[in-house]
Amino acid sequence: MSVQPTTDQLHQTLRRVRRTQAEHYNLASILGESSGIRKVRNQVSAAASSTANVLIIGREGTGRAHIARAVHYQWTADRQLPLVPVDGATANEDLLRRCWDSLRDPAQNRHRGTLLVTHADSLDESLQSILCSAMQNAGGEVRLIAT
Repeated sequence: MSVQPTTDQLHQTLRRVRRTQAEHYNLASILGESSGIRKVRNQVSAAASSTANVLIIGREGTGRAHIARAVHYQWTADRQLPLVPVDGATANEDLLRRCWDSLRDPAQNRHRGTLLVTHADSLDESLQSILCSAMQNAGGEVRLIAT
């Protein structure tokens, strides 16, 4: 017979996972010493110090998702807010709404986490419209990072 973990144990595990992710996606994890990489690190740092939504562009395989996670985990280092990733290439309306709603707290107008939309350029027009409408109605409580 297995023993179910308590709520406290689950929360401790979640905090540990988020702390591990923050350590993995720190600024030092962006490798290289070229002027371009130094500029990227500065931009990540600037994005992480604000609450602005972020769009990360670049060619496939250049580490856009890593940069997105670095922005999120540097921004939430002491707040432990969730990151909910969704792939724009495979997303549907139900998935997008569920991901967005998992980050919202309608009772309070405060940040609840980050929605990471990878391959945002693959979202069809109806999903783009849903996402745009959700962002306008959120009042800044959900941060969007798109690649």
